[in-house]
Amino acid sequence: MYGLVNKGLQDFIVEKFGGPLWEDIRVQVGWQGQDFDVMGSYPDSTTYAIVSALSSRTGTEAGDLLRSFGSYWVTFVVNEGFSDLLSLLGSDLRTCIGNLNLMHSRLGMLMKNLLPPRFQSKDQPDGSIIVEYDSKRPGLAPMVHGLLEGMVAHFSGSATVRYLGRDSLTGSERFAVCNA
Repeated sequence: MYGLVNKGLQDFIVEKFGGPLWEDIRVQVGWQGQDFDVMGSYPDSTTYAIVSALSSRTGTEAGDLLRSFGSYWVTFVVNEGFSDLLSLLGSDLRTCIGNLNLMHSRLGMLMKNLLPPRFQSKDQPDGSIIVEYDSKRPGLAPMVHGLLEGMVAHFSGSATVRYLGRDSLTGSERFAVCNA
């Protein structure tokens, strides 16, 4: 996992639950550093261990924490200086969702060995968007749910995001972004 994700998770924990809890979790998972290098690469197990420890310490399901973190993520990347990259994806929600793969391919030029997820969006006749998500990393669909909700908020929209489940044929996780 790239350090940007772990740094975002660290900031999320500090902001939502406080610095002392982050310090406890950092020690519990054996993370020796103070901050993550946003361009560095870390074992996925580190990220999963942080989420597991946070879940255990707060009594909150890991999926619920990942969803909250996903929503937080959009603001975090803007504050970390990636707002230009986000704005290059489009000035509206529909265009930005449609360009998520483009964003990951551009990040791949900066980050060696990036293992990005894959997104596919399909406009629906009712104006909603079906988003399909695939990743080699298991268990992150709740984060994508929150990410889509964070994108709705970022673009000042009033859409809702619903999880539709895993497609039995493709294995993709599916979401609907519906106008409110």
